[in-house]
Amino acid sequence: MDKNKIEKLEKKIKKMHLNPAQGDLKGFDWEMRKEYLSGFWEYHVQKVVEYADKLAKKYNADGDIAHLGALLHDISLVDDEKMHDELGAIKAKKILLEEGFDEETAQKVSDIALKHRCQKFVPETLEEKIVATADTMSHFLPSYYLGIAVIAREDYANVVAKKNIEKLEQSYREKIFFEDERKEFQGKIKEFRKWFGN
Repeated sequence: MDKNKIEKLEKKIKKMHLNPAQGDLKGFDWEMRKEYLSGFWEYHVQKVVEYADKLAKKYNADGDIAHLGALLHDISLVDDEKMHDELGAIKAKKILLEEGFDEETAQKVSDIALKHRCQKFVPETLEEKIVATADTMSHFLPSYYLGIAVIAREDYANVVAKKNIEKLEQSYREKIFFEDERKEFQGKIKEFRKWFGN
């Protein structure tokens, strides 16, 4: 795949996060939304891409598809969309086709965005499982909660973490598809309970 085309797309997606178009974001303060998206890019999207790249190499997957899927898995959140997996799948495909990627690539990446939450649609391909796993792994990083704290009051990260312990445990059970990574992150569940537990 054309690496220049991928780099150009990365710049576009980064710009969408750092300089979002001002839309009708009901109930959102515009400046806070911009700050949130900047942190979301740095503390979540980039981390998912890093994990997906490593996992794709480790498990001999199509690295470009996994990379693009990770880059675009939460793309509809830029517009604050509900059902971001379903809407993100449509948006990811549209962006890729507009940027000159072929239909097959666009569809594979769209499927990753659609299935990464493992709710209504479950990952089937290796690349889909890699991005779902990478997404879950990023939620175990303290920087994820630091990113949340950056855009809210200081104790907000702790509040979110406490509420999310059960969700993290469920994600660990349902969204980490590889045994090595399950073992690696088993201890992180215990750490989260220690840090943020009752």
